[in-house]
Amino acid sequence: LGLDSEFALFETVTCALFDSFPRLRKHKMMVTSLMCLACFLLGLPCVTQCGQYVLDLMDTYGASLSVMVIAVAEMVAIMWGYGVNNFCQDIKYMLGFTPGWYFKVCWVVISPVFLVVIFIAACSDWHQPSYGSVSYPPWAHTIGWVLMLVSVIQIPFWLFIMTIVSLMEGGSWSTFHPTSSWLARRNEANSTFIYKPDQSINSIDSFIKPPFTCHMEDTSMVSVSTLPLPPSDQGRAGMDCSIAKRMHQHDQPAICLTDPP
Repeated sequence: LGLDSEFALFETVTCALFDSFPRLRKHKMMVTSLMCLACFLLGLPCVTQCGQYVLDLMDTYGASLSVMVIAVAEMVAIMWGYGVNNFCQDIKYMLGFTPGWYFKVCWVVISPVFLVVIFIAACSDWHQPSYGSVSYPPWAHTIGWVLMLVSVIQIPFWLFIMTIVSLMEGGSWSTFHPTSSWLARRNEANSTFIYKPDQSINSIDSFIKPPFTCHMEDTSMVSVSTLPLPPSDQGRAGMDCSIAKRMHQHDQPAICLTDPP
């Protein structure tokens, strides 16, 4: 559980860095290695003699209330601020399909409501953490609150900064709207980030040519079909009639793959 969660969290940070600083993509190995080293050094206090207390403080303050605050802010900012329709159009552009109404309802209503209810319940039941019978000193709780605020305060801080930047550059509230460059890429016809097969082809029968005849060694005739393939540097791109003959001798269906006409 901890290992696969670490992969997801680590990839989130690396993707944010590479998107913000595209030049770092040329040095992906170095950047990833430095981040792994930094995480290793930050994790060393957790394996010391008193590391369990450090881990308990980090888990209580840094991975409980703050995670729910970040989750609620993320859902509200993307689904309500950016817009669920814009988000679905982005998914359609990148993945080739549009999410159904079930996911839209979950993203817009159900998930934020559940997260807020869980957050309120957690706040009402919250008490200062202690490890068994060991109570932490006041300065330890102060470090815990600072740890939580460091992650939570990033949301309003960067919202304020990016809003000011957008107002200075464009004079509008473009923070909650797709950028013009992204809209231009999204509106390109027949352009996606991934390969999408032609949905008009439903079966192999829709693009196999009409049957033709191949002469077998016993001078009999057999009906086979041709399947055009791209030309190859090695000669014919596929199976010729000699292979079809051998398949016919073993009572196997034969398809002659030929060069495009």
